[in-house]
Order: sequence, then structure tokens, then C-alpha cells
Amino acid sequence: MAVIVLMYHHTPDGAPEGFYDVGLATFRDQIRTLRDAGVSFVKFSECDRPDNVQAGIHVALTFDDGHASNAAAFRFLADEGLTPTAFIVRDWSARDPAYLSARALGDFKEICELGGHGATHRALSSLTEAELADELAASRDYVGEIAGAPVSTMALPGGHGGARELAAAQRAGFVLVGNSRPLPHVTRGVTVNRNCVNRTHHARTPLGWTRAGPLHWTALRARFAAAAAGRRLMGKSLYGALTALAK
Repeated sequence: MAVIVLMYHHTPDGAPEGFYDVGLATFRDQIRTLRDAGVSFVKFSECDRPDNVQAGIHVALTFDDGHASNAAAFRFLADEGLTPTAFIVRDWSARDPAYLSARALGDFKEICELGGHGATHRALSSLTEAELADELAASRDYVGEIAGAPVSTMALPGGHGGARELAAAQRAGFVLVGNSRPLPHVTRGVTVNRNCVNRTHHARTPLGWTRAGPLHWTALRARFAAAAAGRRLMGKSLYGALTALAK
């Protein structure tokens, strides 16, 4: 009766460095633990289908930013018969060798869905109407050219975005928009809840989320709301610390 959408960032082949890093070995263990438990996997592009949202528990796999370390994770998932979605930042892909280039992404497009994650990774909520339209269009066009097909999915950079940003995303042609709300995706609509996996999570953590009851999600919803309220009151300087608590 829900899709648990997992959000990954860097997946280094070694010890994680940043808070949102998940070591490749731990990532593999998490996926194998889910598979061994018989968990059903779906693509992010399919997570809003009525049969996925309304029947059973499913897991979708997403990667934000398109970091080069994700290449090994993509190949592992292909061997497992699973298709993730990578949300790409145009400028990082085009200019920073730490991220997967257009050519590298083209090699993965048969085993990994590609979506937008902004042209510059600026918070969409900070942009003017014209800047917002340009940011979304540039992201869509860059990824679409790589994929060789229209791009209909994206993730909000930094999780920033409300009704205005979602409406702009739909005008740009995006059908599903991943957010950073650490909750199951249970209601059909343009915005999709995603649970961030970080360096503190062990092999069985994602499996635990698929088995969690209402009390777990109610408590997490309260923590997320408290973090969001604190951010509004104290400004963006505490964003990293507050969202780390929520996730």
C-alpha cells in the first residue's frame, strides 16, 4: 500500500566521507537484504501507478546528483535485474569530472532511468519565475538529449520546492517530482516522498522501513516538520544540520 523510495547520493568504494555517503559495500548489502526478504522493486517512473501505490509495499531506487561513484552501483543493480533512477545536475555533469559526464551517462541509459535535478542545483524556491522556467528547461533538455527521449521525472535540488515550483515543473513537462520528505509514497500525485539513506544506516535499515508501522512514520513526520519549522525560523545556515536530524 505504499512505495518506499530510497534516495542515495555518493556510493564510494571505500569508507564514506560525507554524511550522505553510503559505502558501496553497505549499499550492496542493503539491496541484497531487501531482495532476500522478497521485497518488490519498481522503477521511480512507475511508483505512482495505482497498483503500486494501492497494493503491497514496493521499493524504488533513486540517486541524486549523478556522482561518478554511482557507476559501480548502477552496474551492480543491472546484475541484480533492478533499474534505478539517477537525477542529474547539468552543470556538474558538464563541467566537473567528479560527476558522470554526458558520455558516461549515455552508456548507462539502458540500465538506469535519467531524470533532472536542476541545471545548477540552486534551490528552485529561491528563483524568480523566469529563472525557474529556465532552470527547469535547461535541466530537461540536457538530460533528454542524453536519454534520447523526453524526460518526465526530476528531483527537487536540496528538497526545496512548494506549489509554485511543482506547477512550474509540470509546465516544463515533468510528471513526477521527487522531494526529500522521509515518508512512504502513498498518495498519487506529482510529488513523491523519498527517504534519504546516509552513512549511519546499516544493511537492514531500508528493510526496516518497508516493515515499519504507523507509529514509526508518525514520529518521523513530526521530526521532519520540526526541522522544517526550525529552518524557516533560523534561516538556511542550519539547513544541513536540521535535515540530517530529519533524515
